[in-house]
Amino acid sequence: PGAAAASLRKVVDDKSGRVFVSAPSENLSCAICCAVVMHDAHVLKFGCTHSFCRTCLLQCLAEKRECPKCKRSAQPAEFRNTLGCCDDPQCTDCVEGSRLIERNTDLCGVIDAQLVHCPRGVMEVEVGSWVCDPDGCPATLPIEGLAAHAAVCAHELVPCPMAEHGCG
Repeated sequence: PGAAAASLRKVVDDKSGRVFVSAPSENLSCAICCAVVMHDAHVLKFGCTHSFCRTCLLQCLAEKRECPKCKRSAQPAEFRNTLGCCDDPQCTDCVEGSRLIERNTDLCGVIDAQLVHCPRGVMEVEVGSWVCDPDGCPATLPIEGLAAHAAVCAHELVPCPMAEHGCG
């Protein structure tokens, strides 16, 4: 790839495989799994306002009932009755922490609006470096529209040149 291709390098989320038109804000990334953009952002019901991927947050809460970032209690004593938490080690809701969190709908809306390239319009030129494919799909669209576009996109998905080495 020449100098022109270098100027077209894109930010790719290793967790989801999405290639972004421009780098998303750091506020949209998960501090636990380091995904460029959180998947299904959730916050603690009674605590701070830090957001994480739902599965990441639940895994952390299973080990310790606090915000993984600021360490504020996720289960303050004054809210135990409100939460309906019984602290029974056999209670799945209490053990998994699902009663302690809620979806961050505001942040999910911002995440869904992030512009990405159709996966059929980009190619990896070296590990971790993606550029627009001049013969590929030119579509850029919000994340929330990616699945619908993929169902009707007429371009062929370009197989990875490293497929014989285990790459998808």
